[in-house]
Amino acid sequence: ASENIYELFDKVMVVDEGRQLYFGPVSGAVAYFESLGIQKPLRQTTADFLTGVTQLGERRIVPGFEDRAPRSAEDFERMWIESTHRSIVMQQVSAFEKQVQEDARGHEIREFVDQTKMGAESNRLRRRSPYTSTIPYQFIQLFRRETAIMWGSRYTLAFRTAYQLIFAAIVGALFNQLPETTDGAFLRSGVLFFALLFSTLVAQAEMVAAVSGRLVTYKQKSLSMFHPGVLALVQTVADMVPNFITIALFSLILYEAAGLAQTAGQFFAFLLFLFSGCLCLTAMFRLIGNASPNLDIGHTVSGVILLFSILLNGYLKPPGQTGWWYRWIYWGINPLAYAYKALMANEFRNLELECTGMSLVPSGPGFDDIAHQVCTLQGARPGELNVLGRDYIAVGYQIYIKDQWKNFAAVIGYWIVFVIAMAVVMEFVEFGNTGYTIRVYKRRKPKVTLVTEDQVSASKETLTFSDSPTDEQILAGTTFTWKDLNYTVPVKGGSRQLLDNVAGFIKPGQMTALMGSSGAGKTTLLDSLSQRKTIGKLEGQVLMNGAELARSFRRSTGYAEQLDVHAPLVTVREALRFSAYLRQEASVPDAEKDEYVERVIYLLGMSEIADCMVGDPETGEGISLEERKRLTIGVELVSKPKILFLDEPTSGLDAQASFKIVQFLRRLAAEGLTILCTIHQPSSMLFEAFDRLLLLARGGHTVYFGDLGSDASTLIGYFERNGAPKCPPSANPAEYILDVAGKSGSAIDWPQMWRDSPECQSVLTEVDRINALKHQAGADHGDAGDNRIYARSIGYQMKL
Repeated sequence: ASENIYELFDKVMVVDEGRQLYFGPVSGAVAYFESLGIQKPLRQTTADFLTGVTQLGERRIVPGFEDRAPRSAEDFERMWIESTHRSIVMQQVSAFEKQVQEDARGHEIREFVDQTKMGAESNRLRRRSPYTSTIPYQFIQLFRRETAIMWGSRYTLAFRTAYQLIFAAIVGALFNQLPETTDGAFLRSGVLFFALLFSTLVAQAEMVAAVSGRLVTYKQKSLSMFHPGVLALVQTVADMVPNFITIALFSLILYEAAGLAQTAGQFFAFLLFLFSGCLCLTAMFRLIGNASPNLDIGHTVSGVILLFSILLNGYLKPPGQTGWWYRWIYWGINPLAYAYKALMANEFRNLELECTGMSLVPSGPGFDDIAHQVCTLQGARPGELNVLGRDYIAVGYQIYIKDQWKNFAAVIGYWIVFVIAMAVVMEFVEFGNTGYTIRVYKRRKPKVTLVTEDQVSASKETLTFSDSPTDEQILAGTTFTWKDLNYTVPVKGGSRQLLDNVAGFIKPGQMTALMGSSGAGKTTLLDSLSQRKTIGKLEGQVLMNGAELARSFRRSTGYAEQLDVHAPLVTVREALRFSAYLRQEASVPDAEKDEYVERVIYLLGMSEIADCMVGDPETGEGISLEERKRLTIGVELVSKPKILFLDEPTSGLDAQASFKIVQFLRRLAAEGLTILCTIHQPSSMLFEAFDRLLLLARGGHTVYFGDLGSDASTLIGYFERNGAPKCPPSANPAEYILDVAGKSGSAIDWPQMWRDSPECQSVLTEVDRINALKHQAGADHGDAGDNRIYARSIGYQMKL
């Protein structure tokens, strides 16, 4: 937090490893820790100082306190307990408690809580209930929200309805006007099976929606907004109307096209049974989604249940022909079977099927006396030409007309059970991230040789890169320059320019920061320089080592995106090796790649979690957010990039994690890596780690590009020299320049000021000098593999 935000608070508590280090006024925190021997740097914010007092590599010790300053959380806790500050705090706590007891204000809090609860006067809410509204009120409000959500997704609902109607028309055309003969008996049961099956498959989408939407429900439950069980009931009720409309239109088309039983009673019974089956299966899949730890398990469970429900619902194989070990599924836990039996009983109750053609045995010339013939259809009676539909389904499928409404009642019973179970699961069962991550390690760890500090030091280049690289160091490393860079994108009615004549360079051994206010084009410039843009028009000169960018540019450079996207089921070591195998040159042996991966793991400080699954932040299993950020950088480092681009590598991290990331990048720069990184409002400690800054204003205009100088003196001097207010000695230089350059209504046009400044001309001169230096040394000729987009062949990629 900035100093302005910090000063808005009254009290501050400092905690580390669950131990209290300080509690008191915000104005006294710095003085307390300085009394322990920890010095606050002049430009460091108080919040950053307090969060870093226990970081041995970050804090500064007051001269003379080298042996007395606390080093661990236990030391800080002991000194806090022994301090007079804690005694004062305990006295204040005792005085406050005594005052509360004397004022007898405890009942006021209870009365206030009771007043905030709806229905407390009529005892409709328990006094100990964390909720402030009654269940009926929650139901009404959730129903309004659910209907609003449905209205917002009305086009999705319309598409789903149109999708079902099209399939109804297609199937109806295939089974057009089924004959009331023995030839149409099995086809009728097929139409009924399809109608039920299609409604089931559509309902399966509710499982995905249940898994993806429950994190929001968990959050709202933690705030005691409503009972999740009430939400289950609301979703069930709210779905009835759109589902009924869809099922009704679907049934109307399919029923009339197939020529099913032409009575109003049977049509409405068909609609009722199909609708109840849809409700039942929708509730079942929602239950599976809410009871599954993740989407993969939900898909597996729902797929297995759906498979057995389809195979054992009585259509593909009647129950009489099924083994006894499967019959319990048909009779006991398959609501699809009961819905299918109700549909079959409804369709065949009054149907008489005429036996024709080869269905009569014997048949042929001379066999025309029905008294001496029999129909081959199940349920037929000797000497009768017609077969009763009820006899056909009774003998062939063991479905009886008298059980039609019993089957319907069974479906409704299953639906009620599923809804109640879903409400119970949503109310009491939670999965996912609970505020911390659990590391999951691979059972069989690969045999690797761990890297030590001595091996890392011995493997470094003999040429050490300084903060101001010499020409020798520039020739040994990789340079990257850009000049007159313009980028426009098409918009409605024309085009929009996002970058305006941007120029700059990055040298080996240096870290260059790319900053600007929101919408200034930081990420746009980074994507343009790294050749990640796929739309728009990019103009200007972009050279690496003084030459045009080769086809291998994207694989020979690293780009760490802001979003840490990783395969959750691989380990850290597997993710790094996969990147190394596919991005390093084919001439490098795999053993050497593995050795380099181990070195990167050591540099990243991830040796302890090398065999840990990456995991997913939403599930709470896997590595932490800061470790995922380091892995993102590591995936790029193992490819041995010539240049490393990073898009806000410290976003979403706390002060310590951000400091570790920047210190790691500083170490890489010291080894000769060329680094360009966007960063958003860094602390003074992070800002100090960079060598050079490119500052952009809205519209992609350059405000400043150059060295920072000691304590950002060069940067601050440029702005103060050109009319900016003086930077206070305790101010964060990063916040200062953002305020100055981004201040609306400023009388100074900073982009124009930069274009007219001698510093701008010196940048252009340095760009030309760097490219000429590389050209004279022959470094712009490229390598043999520069024309290959991929480092490895298609065969190797398929093998890996």
